[in-house]
Parts: sequence; structure tokens; C-alpha cells
Amino acid sequence: MTIIKANKTRRFLIPALFMLAIAGTWFSYSAARAATNTLTLSVISADTRSNRPGGAVTIGDDVIEYKYLINIDNTGDPTQSDTTGEGCRADDAGYPDSCDWPSVREVPGAAPIFTQGNQDDFVTGFDLPDGKYLISVLADGYKMGGAHFSVPFLTDPGLVTVELQPHPLPSATMRIRVFEDISPINGAFDAPGEFGLEGFYGIVKDPAGDVTTDVFGNPLCTEYDTNDEPIPGTGTTDCLYSDANGDIVIPNLGPNRYDVEVAPPADAGWLHTSTLEGSWSWDSWLAEGGTGLDNEFVVAGEPFPWTQFGFIRPQNTLAGGTGGVKGTIVGASIYLPQQNGLPYQGGVWGGLNGTKVTGPIEDAWVALSDLQNGDTAVYVGQAETDGTFQIDGVPDGNYLFTWWDEPLHHLLDWTQITVSNGQIYDMGAQMLTGWFT
Repeated sequence: MTIIKANKTRRFLIPALFMLAIAGTWFSYSAARAATNTLTLSVISADTRSNRPGGAVTIGDDVIEYKYLINIDNTGDPTQSDTTGEGCRADDAGYPDSCDWPSVREVPGAAPIFTQGNQDDFVTGFDLPDGKYLISVLADGYKMGGAHFSVPFLTDPGLVTVELQPHPLPSATMRIRVFEDISPINGAFDAPGEFGLEGFYGIVKDPAGDVTTDVFGNPLCTEYDTNDEPIPGTGTTDCLYSDANGDIVIPNLGPNRYDVEVAPPADAGWLHTSTLEGSWSWDSWLAEGGTGLDNEFVVAGEPFPWTQFGFIRPQNTLAGGTGGVKGTIVGASIYLPQQNGLPYQGGVWGGLNGTKVTGPIEDAWVALSDLQNGDTAVYVGQAETDGTFQIDGVPDGNYLFTWWDEPLHHLLDWTQITVSNGQIYDMGAQMLTGWFT
């Protein structure tokens, strides 16, 4: 039994020692190769295109000619340890300069360019100092692509692969919703109490001016058959007018940042109430294949058009009463920290101090929405050029009071008020702060 046991031990021991020897050799070899600063680059096609300008490509094909740019990634390191002595605790020597967390460190205004060149630089690769980088690659017939990487690399050579999407890229669709901002007036679409407006005209601009053709060079609204050929008779401006649902759908646009406006029917008296950042236009970013819908805006859980325009007309459907609302609309500058000065009158700055009145809003509009009648607007009128207003004939009740300037250079604001006992509700000075002030 002893001999058999010894033989069994030898049967398992010899292969085990052999494997350990190999493993030790591999470990030593890997350790020797583990740290390297040599960058090599592989640029390949990310998809298959039979109609790519310059010839068909298959996914994984090498891109032979390209230009590249390497930026230093100076965004910081959120993984730096928070243990004592590692630099990210308040009692560490050198804190906060010793902490590389993006939330603590000073964020630079730009990412410096380390180097740039073309594919010839990667015949043998080249060395980079330790750090984090972003490489961007541009090649004819492809969308620009890139990759983040860190040096030293864990393998030698340090291979970075960049996949480029081949042209033609899928076109994008712009979707615009035009609606009556009436229940209540607040500069945003409120379902189900608000509805689309028909016959409003969409104007699309890019940095070069008005956009009149689609990504294929044909007039906007052109439709195509299954062979991507224009359908005769299409290419009018029909798709630029809102339909009965208030939708404007413009197909076949290229990736871009667009400045979109919507013009109401002439002489119909419509006023803009919605803005993205302080004007009648709405910045719209479209990526290739974009649907024009946005995940941030949803109605009944469904995506809603990113680009939207609310309008309202002057009106007075007050049922009659002896009460009223009066006040003055003024402009206001806010100083930070919000100390001294006046308290802000409105919902934007939370009523805190730091406010300086800059004078009357000369083109102000005011509105009342009846909170006991579907939150629907019952009065929309223009204030005087000195900012003063008075709304008469207001029945007792609760109302949403809304005020804004006609060009929307200031932030539209609102507050709830109560008219009671047939009295005049004096709102005093109501402030509007600028979008970029």
C-alpha cells in the first residue's frame, strides 16, 4: 500500500511541478512585459457599407489612411483613495491640491494637445508619458471616432483600437411640437389639457444660415422610394407646416446643431411663451439616425419631441366681478452670494436677497389662469410701457398669475394668487431676471 501511495503521489506531483514551472516562467515573462508606454493603434471599420464613398467596406476592415490627434485627459481621477495620507482627506498635507477627484480639483479650461499626425507614426509605435489620453481619428469616408486610454499599458505593445462608422450615416428626423400654452400658461406643454396648433411654419437654420435642402442635397420634404430615388412631386415645403396635432416632421437631415424657429400665421396675434434659453428659437441637436424625440420629455410615458413651441393669444373671458389684480413688472439683476439688496419677487431665485431692480419691463405681458376651471387661461393682456398693469372684472377665486417679456429675453415666471371679497389684489413689483445676466 505504501508503494502504491507513493506512486500516486508521483503521478500527481510531477505534472504539478511541471505546471508550476511553466506558470512561473509565464508570470516572469508577463511581469517583464506588463508595463509599457509604447502606443500602437488599430483603426477599423465599425460597420459594413456597400455604398460607401470610396468603395465598399466590411465590419472589421482596416482603415489604412487617417489623421489623428491626442489630447491629454485632465479631467481628474475619481478612483483616488480616500484613506488617510492618500491626499483626498481634509487633514492630508497639501489638500485640496493633492486630491485628483473631479469634484475637488480645479478643472482646467481645455485639454491640451499632446501630439498629432497620421498613420505613418504607428509603423513601429511611439512612447507616451504616464497619464490619461484621448485619441481622435479622422479618415475619408468615415465619421470621426476615438478612444480613451491610460499609460502605462498592461500589455506590450499597448494596442488601442478605434472603430470608425463608415459613410453614408443614417439621416435624422427633426420633430417639432407646436401647442397652445393655455392650461395653464407656463411656457411648457401640459397634457392632456393643451392641444396642437395647425398651420405654423418651421424655420430651420444651421451656422451657415437657412437650411433648404436635406442631407442628400434635395429640397426639404423630399420623399424617397426603396431605391433611395426622389419621388417625383415631393420636395415642397408641406412638411414644414404643423399638422392638426401640432407636429412638424422634417426627415433626412444630417447630424448638426440646428437653430429652429416657428412662425405663426400672419396677423393672427399669437405670442411666444416657450423658450430653451432666452429667445424665440430652440436649439436642436440631431445625431445620425435621430428620431427627434427626447427621453427627458415624456407624455403618458412616451417620448415627446425635443423641440417645442408654445403660443397664446390676447384674450379676456373673465366671467365678471368687482375684483382685480394690479402691479408692476420690473427687470432684476441678481448678485451672488445673495446678501443685501432686495428679496427676489418671483419663483426663480426662491425669494432670497441679492436683487437689484434695473427698471420697468417695457414689453411685458400678464395672464391669469383659473385654477378652479381646468387651470385654463381667462385673461392675457399687455402691460403698459412703464411695466404697470391692472386687470379688472376678476371674480373671486384662485388664479395662476403669469408674466413674461415679449422677446423672452427674461425667464417667464408665475405665482398663485387669490382674489377675495371683490377687492383689488395688489402684487406690487414682480421681477423678471435675464437668461444670461
